Amino acid sequence: MSAVIGPIEEIVGQDGLKIPWYMIRFDKRGRLKSPQTLNHLVEALELGDFTHVFLVCHGWNNNWQHAYDRYRGFAKKFIEVRATLDIALPANYKPVLVGVFWPSISLVLPWEKGPVIAGNSASVDGPGLSAEDRAIEGEVDSAIDMFAEDLAEDRLDEYYQLMNSSSLTLKQAGEMAELLASSLGDDDEIGTSADAKDLAAALIASAAQLQGNSPGSSADDEENAGISSAGVVASSPQAAGGLAAIDPRNLIRMATVWKMKDRAGKVGATGVHDMLNTILKNSKASIHVLGHSYGCKVLLSAITQGDLSGKITSALLLQPALSHLAFAVNISGVDRPGGYRAALKRIIQPVMTTFSKNDFALTKIFHLAVRRKSDLGEIKIAATEVPPVKAPSKYAALGGSGPHGMADGEQVNTFLHDSGEQYKELENESLQCIALESSAMIGGHGDVIQAETAWALHEQVRLSL
Repeated sequence: MSAVIGPIEEIVGQDGLKIPWYMIRFDKRGRLKSPQTLNHLVEALELGDFTHVFLVCHGWNNNWQHAYDRYRGFAKKFIEVRATLDIALPANYKPVLVGVFWPSISLVLPWEKGPVIAGNSASVDGPGLSAEDRAIEGEVDSAIDMFAEDLAEDRLDEYYQLMNSSSLTLKQAGEMAELLASSLGDDDEIGTSADAKDLAAALIASAAQLQGNSPGSSADDEENAGISSAGVVASSPQAAGGLAAIDPRNLIRMATVWKMKDRAGKVGATGVHDMLNTILKNSKASIHVLGHSYGCKVLLSAITQGDLSGKITSALLLQPALSHLAFAVNISGVDRPGGYRAALKRIIQPVMTTFSKNDFALTKIFHLAVRRKSDLGEIKIAATEVPPVKAPSKYAALGGSGPHGMADGEQVNTFLHDSGEQYKELENESLQCIALESSAMIGGHGDVIQAETAWALHEQVRLSL
């Protein structure tokens, strides 16, 4: 892909308004890969009299075209909603769109709308594979190589032998899971190491769930989920919900949940934080951040890491793959606030966040896959009244059950509004968070480009004018 200096294109909006769209790229360490484009943006901010900066970040997807299509799709929906409701452009309205692109690996999960990975060990060059199958196998190989890079030389033969099996016994799955877990052991943000056996147990439990085997009637039953109270893998087939064999690719998939979660935090806390600070220093525009899935973690990490030279105007989190305790006052057992609670003071408007019972990723898998003690509450650098939604686990996702643990009066739960229905809650200065029950509109983890979600952003913009 050739480098683009300046906007990747201009989006034509209402009344012919031309909206420049920049794409800023970062590598897996959070290092800026498009410095000339960022410099061009800064110069435009200094000279262009922009009134609104929309900073958007995709979730779990390393495919440039997919990220491009999602950004463009939401921007068009945002423009379409205003036109449909015949809302005139505000005076002197001059927005700029800034998209983040980070390598978030598109291999893994069915809810990310990628192709389903076949449960066999055919090679990329195997006979009879379609072009789509070859692409899938290539993604699998990339993920295998990613974890192999972190393994000691004397463990590689064992790793490849297990990985190339069509299925693994529970004993083999435990061995494989511990190998993968060793790649995730160091927690450089709180100075501790995750327990490899605990990680391995979580990998097996979540892989079994991914294979369509429910761990039991209670999603918070650790025994049924395949994890004993001590955090070790049970020895019987019931450890995997009655499953006697595990597809090694599902172990890779679930290990990637951790890998990309950690990467999102690192990219946000380093490169995106620096870019956000640069934007704040060089523009008086309102800053509206919009994230999906792990993109929410990228943006919240950027907002909370270190000092910022100004405040963010608004934040819209679409199906955030974060802990439901991310904004909590205090997390039981660790005696500290949620890792992104500090963001609430750096964002002028109440944070708006969607959650949906239809999000399989965040209601059925997340709390099984992400069980490291350091993930609790995102400690890592993570209009009818709606009845409170009980989190299925202390590790539950924000996008699955909404936020929990906030102080009285800080949070309100409401339904995602229809287009045209004002969010009066945004005008309540005592609120810190508006949780949007969105099951009626959001049918899955990636199903977030909707007129109703675009309208929520419209309302945030309305309050900033």
